[in-house]
Amino acid sequence: MSVSPGRTENPSDRSYAGMVPQRDADEQRAMLIHAWSLMAQQHWDDALDHLDNAPRLGSAGRMAQRTAANMRALHEHRPAVYRQLLSLFPIDMQNRHYRPVRSKAGWKTIVVRTIEGDHLINPIDDPAAAAQRDAAKLAEPLRQDTPLLLCGIADGYFFESLSHRKREHAGGKVSALYLVEPEPDLLLANLALHDFSGRTGPIASPWVEWFVGPGWQDLLVERFQEQWMLPVPGLVLGRKDMHEPLKEALALIKDFRKQAAGRQREEALQHGVYTHRDQLARQLRGDAGRSPRALLIHSRFEEAPPDVAQRLAAGLGALGWECETLTEPADHHRMTPLPVWNALGETKPDLIVVLGERWADRRDVIDPRIPVVRWVFDTDHPASSTAERATLNLRDFVLCSANPLDGATHGYPDRQVLCIPGVVEINSNLQHTAAANPDHTGHADLLYIGGGAGDPMTLLTEVTQRLSNPSLALLAEAVGELMIADYQRGKAYPTRWHIDQLARDLTPQVRGLKLSDKLYRQLAGILFAPFNEALYRQQTLAWAADAAEELGLTLAIHGKGWHRNDRFKPYAHSRPSTAERRDTLIAEAAFNLHIAPSFCIDTKLMDGLAAGGFYLTRRHPADALLPELVGVLENYCPPTAETTAQALDEVEPKHRPQLERLLERAQWITDQGKGVDPIACVRACVRCGLLDRHHVALPRLDQCEFENADQLKQRLERFQNAPAKRLDITQKQRAALQHRLSFTSGLARSIARIAELIETEEA
Repeated sequence: MSVSPGRTENPSDRSYAGMVPQRDADEQRAMLIHAWSLMAQQHWDDALDHLDNAPRLGSAGRMAQRTAANMRALHEHRPAVYRQLLSLFPIDMQNRHYRPVRSKAGWKTIVVRTIEGDHLINPIDDPAAAAQRDAAKLAEPLRQDTPLLLCGIADGYFFESLSHRKREHAGGKVSALYLVEPEPDLLLANLALHDFSGRTGPIASPWVEWFVGPGWQDLLVERFQEQWMLPVPGLVLGRKDMHEPLKEALALIKDFRKQAAGRQREEALQHGVYTHRDQLARQLRGDAGRSPRALLIHSRFEEAPPDVAQRLAAGLGALGWECETLTEPADHHRMTPLPVWNALGETKPDLIVVLGERWADRRDVIDPRIPVVRWVFDTDHPASSTAERATLNLRDFVLCSANPLDGATHGYPDRQVLCIPGVVEINSNLQHTAAANPDHTGHADLLYIGGGAGDPMTLLTEVTQRLSNPSLALLAEAVGELMIADYQRGKAYPTRWHIDQLARDLTPQVRGLKLSDKLYRQLAGILFAPFNEALYRQQTLAWAADAAEELGLTLAIHGKGWHRNDRFKPYAHSRPSTAERRDTLIAEAAFNLHIAPSFCIDTKLMDGLAAGGFYLTRRHPADALLPELVGVLENYCPPTAETTAQALDEVEPKHRPQLERLLERAQWITDQGKGVDPIACVRACVRCGLLDRHHVALPRLDQCEFENADQLKQRLERFQNAPAKRLDITQKQRAALQHRLSFTSGLARSIARIAELIETEEA
């Protein structure tokens, strides 16, 4: 029973007799009197149960039922409005200023009592249809994201037509609807006519704001002063006599917000730490005698992973930062410069982190001296132009979760880009591995989870059909067929650059075809995924199948489409239905295979190691090349050499040939399709933790990598009966990930890099 503290005495039946029409039968009249008695005691659930079980309600019973349902909803969602309406219980219906009735025409309406007598508040025939027509006239402004304010509820039909469905816009935005009703007794009469309850009704819906009672002006001003992101109404409808006092209230709100934000902005501008580079750098490092402060600006209308804001705040907290988050409380709120200024003044942040790009570019709002990190995602649609992104403020930084080898700088200067590639969280207590429990029989000895099952010829046909130029399609077909033959002979194409070179070699065979470097790179990218990736993975899995059969191991391949591949159908299983199921399979397998034509550390490998799996990895050219380049840079080049040109100019002369040979091998980095500078890429890999201080990606990686079928078989033979060695390697690799590639460690490196850049920036 839903009860709020109220009257405890049961009123007599006579107290409610005037609320029930005399024409009702005695039995129905007694039922209604009892229902109103329960409602006067705020027993809304009991009243509704009583009415729901009545054999026949009639018009008066349905009005009582709607009143009880609406009051129950107000008690839950609008307690301030609820308390005002409670003062109207009990009251003789015949003496109320407003009361609901059913007219002779059959439609429900409200009668208002005046000194001249009773008259209908809205004498229009069929007020529901009239309200819908009025709402239809507002179709154009209602399509806009314009907050609407309704002065007076009247007979409720127009309010019902406006609030029965929320106005949704791009990005999940919802337009606000404000209801101002000075007379609570008129609202109570409406509660008998309309059902405003329900999960999507205007009582429960947060996008409908209610201001009820004679003090509505004060309520309105107080609400807008408390909630800076509540948008001021752009369209006002309803009673004309309320427009002037409403105009005064809105002027007070705008003046308050403008003055308060101005004071906060001036206070923020006087925060001296922004002016002195050394002081700001020390503050970012936490060496200035107080905890560093961060402001996280996160619009709910920006496309971002669902939990990234919480993870970011938790990560900063773990590093000893004070973090405040600024976001819209609800879908009908809007982030404008005023709440941003207010937050800047209250927080005085040493660092601002913006999820997405929209607010990061507002240096007219955010003091240019404050370092700002924009975290961009693959789903982002950049708010700034390419030219704007290429010329950032020196204290504008870009954080992305991409691997630097992918060249995903989004057009920003290399200096400003900070990478946290594929961050993982490692449970240090997790020991659930086949190596830790060798007697446990897992689902399979040798496990691969992933894609790549497509038929290569079918995938090649799909590629050629997408190319509208017949000559280009002919070249793609020739390149693809030769790649298939090469893979059958044991050769592989681990990068786009290798496909690019093959296409250049075969171009003379296509008469009249000439391609630019950009088109060659685009063609290589089209052939790389998913066509080449399927060839690369199927070649490796064929080695694994042969080795498993020779060594008596079981092989399981989980992923989409493998059951349709004749070669691998005996080993095919469906994709794991949940992440927990996937992690269990990985942890229980004696061996997991990591097969990707990319640098060994990627999200899949990190997630698998985090789950407790032991991995054998197919070696990629980057696995050996990157450590060699790092060694030359650290031993023979100054730290200021951030680009290939700088490295060649500043390397010790006798080691220049060695660097040139390495750069020749690193051409595939440049030709990934985005014009990546190899030296800048290598520097970024070190800074984001992909390589440790010993210039290796993972401990014991050389013992777990293979390049061909013979090496894979050798690795399986070596570790097949050595569970202790597998466990030792798994634990060391997991510890390395925890130290270098956890979310918190990535944030710490990024902040240290920002401090370093600010400390050395030009005045």
